[in-house]
Amino acid sequence: MTRIFRAVIVVLVSLSASAVCEEGSDSPAPLPAAPLRIAHIYYNGNHVTKEYVIKLFSELDTGMVFDSLKIKKAKQKLEATGLFLKVAILSLQNNDAFDLYIVVKEPFYFGITALDLDPYTSRYGKSGRWYCPFIGLEYTNLRGRMETVRLSVRLWEWRTIAMSWIKPLFPSKYFIGIGGFADARPDNALPLDRLEYSASITAGRRCFERSKVYCSVIPDYQRNIRWTAAHRDTTHFYQAFGALGWFTDRRSSSYDPSRGWSFFFETRSNFFYHEETTPEYVQFASDIRVYHPGFFNSHKAAYRLNIISRTNDAGIQNRLVLGGIGSVRGYANSGIDLRNISNNSILFSCEYRFPIYQLPTVPPILPAGVSNLVSKFIGDISALAPRIDGALIADYGRVTRSRSNIISFNGRGYVSGTDFGFGIRVMEPTMQRSACLDIVWVENPLIHKTVFLSQPSWSLYLNLFF
Repeated sequence: MTRIFRAVIVVLVSLSASAVCEEGSDSPAPLPAAPLRIAHIYYNGNHVTKEYVIKLFSELDTGMVFDSLKIKKAKQKLEATGLFLKVAILSLQNNDAFDLYIVVKEPFYFGITALDLDPYTSRYGKSGRWYCPFIGLEYTNLRGRMETVRLSVRLWEWRTIAMSWIKPLFPSKYFIGIGGFADARPDNALPLDRLEYSASITAGRRCFERSKVYCSVIPDYQRNIRWTAAHRDTTHFYQAFGALGWFTDRRSSSYDPSRGWSFFFETRSNFFYHEETTPEYVQFASDIRVYHPGFFNSHKAAYRLNIISRTNDAGIQNRLVLGGIGSVRGYANSGIDLRNISNNSILFSCEYRFPIYQLPTVPPILPAGVSNLVSKFIGDISALAPRIDGALIADYGRVTRSRSNIISFNGRGYVSGTDFGFGIRVMEPTMQRSACLDIVWVENPLIHKTVFLSQPSWSLYLNLFF
């Protein structure tokens, strides 16, 4: 019995010691693994755009902790710049770090933005068809630093030259711009020859993800020469405007958006300087554009609402007019006006766009060596893939003397125009350009009823204006 008792005691002591040893041998929980970081970033496809510009907008850098959500947002930020046709960010784990590959496809950064052949149907207040060809050129990524240079010229009886340059101040979010134009033309409604010189200095800043705010100073000089049977009367107008504006762009694409919206608002005034003959006034201008898919995924519905309103009569030298390309189609340029006074306007346009036919791919025009050399300066000019689209269109525009008549229907104090019809577009996504032909029926301006002319009007122009 004594031996059995001793054995039991030994077993109990052993078990107790084992439990104590187990409790005392608890090792600390393993430390979490170090987060994986970005070791290298490689850029591909940016023949024109500088690498530091891509790096700045993507906000990705070596040494940062790898985060898939941050990578996704970087892709969206690069797409929002409008610099690229496509953006892809690929990641490859290499031991204890990640390598990133940012691949972009650049568009054709240089091209014709406008080619206006629309006729004018009145001059000096007299009916008569006349033409003044207008061409606009643009380079949207000068030196690979997102600098934009624009040049536009109008020839013949209406002569215009205008230039502008916008430069981002990297690495900050600020930008500056300068511009100016000279314009000489006969007035469409009055027996006047008009001459105008204007310049602008702009400073602004990128805000949030797709917004900009800016302020501008715009000195302006105008000279009107009124011809009468007895003599000519020359009037000079000197003004200096100050402007403050905001622009937000949430469209899926600035070239051919299928969804999203954009909003522009600007207020300007000639409070900096104006002569006694020109009263001080404040102008409010807004432009809203909305896009969404149509009945089918490949269809698109597009809407535009533009409103300009003033607090006071701005004088004959600042009157508003509508009509022509980018306005109420089917009417002549400046064909909707109130002659001497028009200080407010509203414009509404809508289109239902749909594909008709995908044209065969056009092979590269230049040899590979020449194409690669040219792409380093003005972007990709590889094979083109144009398509033909159709559109159902409608426009309404109105100019008024007073703000109360913008939405009035009493038939007094305003002049309006309406059109509807269809359009054909040749779209080229690689160059991000389009050629448009619109055929519309317009409301008869001589009858104060909704009666449309039986003969349609047509407009031929480059690039969708909304």
